[in-house]
Amino acid sequence: MEKAKRLTLKEIVFDMMTQAEKIEHIINKSCTYFGVTRDDLKPHINPKTEYLTNRQFIIKVLTDNTTLSCVSIAKLLGYRQHGTVKYHYNVISDDLSEN
Repeated sequence: MEKAKRLTLKEIVFDMMTQAEKIEHIINKSCTYFGVTRDDLKPHINPKTEYLTNRQFIIKVLTDNTTLSCVSIAKLLGYRQHGTVKYHYNVISDDLSEN
């Protein structure tokens, strides 16, 4: 007989959050971790490539942990086209699978 997976308190709380709360939580925690502001993540405000990996990471986490579409993520992060989100998701996913 298989044992049921034990969830941590963080996992339980995250599962109980609404979609909007998850989005805010992911973006806020990511900004804190990377030491950037939300404006730093917007490509048209701050197109520096030093923030590119941060944006790619947030795209990956939002895609994997929410039901947001690529179009919604693009609007949220300030991209003009959802194809850019798909591209960045694939890049970061490939990078993570290589390591």
